[in-house]
Amino acid sequence: MTQLYTKQGLRYVPTTLSEQGAWGWRDLMALCAFRYCLGRMTYISGVCADWLVAKWADIPPHAQALIRKELDETFRRDDEDRATNEPFKALGWDCDRDAWEKVRSLWAAEQQPARPVELTPAEIAHRAKLLAAEMDAVGEAMARAADSTDESLLREAGWNLQDAAASLLQVIKDKT
Repeated sequence: MTQLYTKQGLRYVPTTLSEQGAWGWRDLMALCAFRYCLGRMTYISGVCADWLVAKWADIPPHAQALIRKELDETFRRDDEDRATNEPFKALGWDCDRDAWEKVRSLWAAEQQPARPVELTPAEIAHRAKLLAAEMDAVGEAMARAADSTDESLLREAGWNLQDAAASLLQVIKDKT
């Protein structure tokens, strides 16, 4: 890495980017660049992520903490978007997410032990819709099978399963 110097009197002494104010008032420039690039679906996401990885040690701790907090929150939102198949995701395309993953890996070793996953309401609703669709398909198959074998109990069980699927979908609709 290139050593930076600043003139003090007649001498040049080593300095850092932070001491020179290169990050702007309260590190505004680094934060603004990060916030501008986050979620973009262009080359700039990768360029910014690579820049952050290269300069991470030089960025002041309070700016690092803000970037970390905002990136972790954006990953959480992106996970939610992907779980619900949203067309636009918080981190952008897969290649954009991969670029930001490089930045997140800077503090991956510091992560706390994994906690049990708490599903978001959107994830619960998405999973419940998938379950209802499966229940409906199985119920329909049971009713069809009962028609060909003349099994009234099987037919009734199939209808009950389809009714339960419809009720589940109605509950999801009412709560979301």
